[in-house]
Amino acid sequence: MAEIIEFISKEHKDIALKQGEILSENAEGLYEVLMSDGPIWMKKCDACLLKPEVGDEVIVVVLKNTAAILSILNAKNKERILDLGQAAMIKADRLSFQSQNYTLTSHYATESIQYGKMLKSPLLMENVKTIQIQTDQFAVN
Repeated sequence: MAEIIEFISKEHKDIALKQGEILSENAEGLYEVLMSDGPIWMKKCDACLLKPEVGDEVIVVVLKNTAAILSILNAKNKERILDLGQAAMIKADRLSFQSQNYTLTSHYATESIQYGKMLKSPLLMENVKTIQIQTDQFAVN
């Protein structure tokens, strides 16, 4: 476990980084965090991409009269949830996923592949311009 030294700005009295522990989460997405001076309810910063879980040790940023979870320092569980909010887009020149097992769940899926090749598949597609799939159920085997 990493040791955290509390940081309080000497120039700006209203700025601090502190350590806390997640006690609970409510229906509005606020987290109860146990701080050195007692429990405080707060949200997580958008920059904290992992969903905090009960028992996680977190870094909290304090600005004036507000506090927010900045990052997870030590996770209680090994399985983590990437929480990107209501909508997210990943943009990259090259993107790779690596997993022993995966599950893809969607109530509505739209797939579009432009100028792509699918290799190592019973369905071999050479120089495909566009594929679009719209379905209530989506499965990849």
